[in-house]
Amino acid sequence: LSELSDKVRVVQNIDTNHLLYLCTLYLTRNSGSAIYGMMYGKPCISHNFPPRPFGTYHEYLGGTIHSNNEKELINSVSLILKKDRLTMESIKARKKNFMFRQNP
Repeated sequence: LSELSDKVRVVQNIDTNHLLYLCTLYLTRNSGSAIYGMMYGKPCISHNFPPRPFGTYHEYLGGTIHSNNEKELINSVSLILKKDRLTMESIKARKKNFMFRQNP
């Protein structure tokens, strides 16, 4: 991965939450750490491709922009990096709905 871009770093033995302060956006497959990303105000994108049978709970619970394929992922990242107004408003609404959801 690190050979693909000078912006990619491969690390190990580090708490993901420490990296959240430094990132522009957070990409996750199926991790509860997306909640920390939302708490720290980072746009979060979830995905499940190639598909795994357990799915992605953020796709169902919300809080993230979910990408079902590489094209959607590239589009979502591009819109976030451009700070597209509608995308940023959607991220705020998804975060609010997820973080402050009331149990019936």
